[in-house]
Amino acid sequence: EGPAAAGWIGFLAGMQPVRAGGPRVVVVLAVAENSPAQRAGLAPGDTLIAVDGVPLTNERLRAVQAGLR
Repeated sequence: EGPAAAGWIGFLAGMQPVRAGGPRVVVVLAVAENSPAQRAGLAPGDTLIAVDGVPLTNERLRAVQAGLR
């Protein structure tokens, strides 16, 4: 009973350009030890292209993060 605990994925990501002036992609910068992200196989340097089959944009990443709170 009581309030639900906040969710967490366990990784830090940032938007980085594929090439100068080109589209930006989400790149995993760090993964927390024993986190859901680590158990899913994410590693620093991985590029995220979609969440649940939906292309990942900065706005989509924020929406996913907001859904975990």
